[in-house]
Amino acid sequence: MDVVVGRFRPGTALVAVTPCGANNAPATCPGPGFPANYLGQLNMHTGQITRVKLRGASLEPQGLIFAAR
Repeated sequence: MDVVVGRFRPGTALVAVTPCGANNAPATCPGPGFPANYLGQLNMHTGQITRVKLRGASLEPQGLIFAAR
């Protein structure tokens, strides 16, 4: 299990963006059109997801993201 630490604002939705988990992803992923999995922030008003800038070890989330208070 990976742990992400930092300052998170209440009401922020973090998501695991998993293009390499798609049914049509290439066997060797990341690949053309399929970047490596990454941590994203969901804008709950528009549905847009933006990549979260991270420092330190590489993080490639696979599923659940849980942010405790």
